Amino acid sequence: MIVCIPDVLSAEEIRKIRTEAAAMPFVPGAETAGGRATRVKNNEQISQKAEERKILHEIVIAALLRSRTFTRVAMPKRIRPPLISRYRPGMAYGKHVDNALMGPKLIRERSDVSVTVFISDIDECDGGELVMHSPFGLQ
Repeated sequence: MIVCIPDVLSAEEIRKIRTEAAAMPFVPGAETAGGRATRVKNNEQISQKAEERKILHEIVIAALLRSRTFTRVAMPKRIRPPLISRYRPGMAYGKHVDNALMGPKLIRERSDVSVTVFISDIDECDGGELVMHSPFGLQ
């Protein structure tokens, strides 16, 4: 099931995330890709070693949890820390399937729901569309 939830983040939260993220270290996104995704994941994300990223996690998770639609549809028991990604010109994340198990090898957890929260306005960039391949075609 695909559910689109508008306005998860407030304008102030988006501004804060963008400002804070701009000062954080980014690394190749393939570092967190599993299996085949490493071949098609060409983006950057905030380093998992950057402790300051946790404030961004808190903003995104709090926003998701205050969304009645999200909590009703996802019924989350736990929300993994989000990956904050960016795409420079020419970058893309090709066709892939999200991992069913995520986290460090010794304490992997099932990941039954995938969420993408956009922090760029659609008019600010060219590209960046999220395309889902489903039994009903491209969505």
